[in-house]
Amino acid sequence: MKSAILFLLAGSLGSCAHSAETENKNLKTEQQIVTLPQDKKAATNSTQNTVLVYDIPKLIGKNIDDVTRILGVPSEEDAPNLTQNELERRFLKKGYTLVVTYDTISRRISGFLIPATEHSGSTKNCAYLFRAGNLSHNDARYSVDSLAMAQPGRYGSIVVSPN
Repeated sequence: MKSAILFLLAGSLGSCAHSAETENKNLKTEQQIVTLPQDKKAATNSTQNTVLVYDIPKLIGKNIDDVTRILGVPSEEDAPNLTQNELERRFLKKGYTLVVTYDTISRRISGFLIPATEHSGSTKNCAYLFRAGNLSHNDARYSVDSLAMAQPGRYGSIVVSPN
């Protein structure tokens, strides 16, 4: 069953992650990017002005307790994941949600997910999600994929898996 779920997830991963990296190469330094507005509606209209919200590379290798100490109080109670012995912990900051999946026994992080902030719940361009997570497509510590939606060319989130 677990392999069937992973197969379905892998089948829905798209190429938004790779095209976002190309745009990231053209970005100016973080200090030159405008600060992201606090509310979600404003964040939706300001995807070009995204700054670092979650420094995911610095969270790689940490357990859920360490991540919670760094990010603060979760935005809601932990929820079960599709996989046995895994829970999801959600954090909300500057209009962006970060979902952290972890093993309940080892407390080890198995992945991170940043959903699109647009009102539709999907995006054509994941570059702003890469910027919000301080992510690069070329970092050997993790891999990034985009979750494709049913509508062609639309993506619901980016998924970060520690290597």
